[in-house]
Amino acid sequence: MLTADNLNNQNGVVSGQQGVQLNLGQLNNSGAGSVYAKNTLGLTLTGASNNDQGVLRSDGTLDLKAASLANTGG
Repeated sequence: MLTADNLNNQNGVVSGQQGVQLNLGQLNNSGAGSVYAKNTLGLTLTGASNNDQGVLRSDGTLDLKAASLANTGG
């Protein structure tokens, strides 16, 4: 579990071999950023998620709660 105001994962990788839970204010996962969970991927954002050209992937369940989502090319 990661809790933070903002996460800039632009062109980066966040992954877990089990479940991944991110509790954030905002997420920038653009420009080939990747967030992956082998099991459940939980994303709870009080603000915006920018996933333009990024990947949100789970081999299990993907649970996304966000005020807004930009997903062009994602």
